[in-house]
Amino acid sequence: MKIVGISACPAGLAHTPMAAKALEKAGKSLGYGVKMEQQGSMGQVNSITDEEAQAADLPCVFSNNITREIGLTDKAFFVSTSDKKQWVEYLEKALEDQYRKNNYEVITKNQYNIVEEAKKLQERYIELYEENR
Repeated sequence: MKIVGISACPAGLAHTPMAAKALEKAGKSLGYGVKMEQQGSMGQVNSITDEEAQAADLPCVFSNNITREIGLTDKAFFVSTSDKKQWVEYLEKALEDQYRKNNYEVITKNQYNIVEEAKKLQERYIELYEENR
């Protein structure tokens, strides 16, 4: 099971990373993969991606302006930004659905590998850096 979470406090200098590390360590000791986003005075650190949220089987409501390729599971919903009522309906549905499953297999079947994607992104940043030196 993958678990994602967010730790935050008003200052975000000490307690935020301490809480994140403690939760990651506790999850690991129980055999879970845990990723903690940190939010504080330094901004967002270790941000959770859409793919990671779906791997943790969290409902994800996306704008219908986002590419449909991002929807990797049956809990990815696309809603018009102009339809406020539909947004509320999907968010209420997400709050009611408390069943979670391990979506790792679903995501890998959709040929998404976060490690490979991170490598591609890193290579692209290096290319851009070299072009603009």
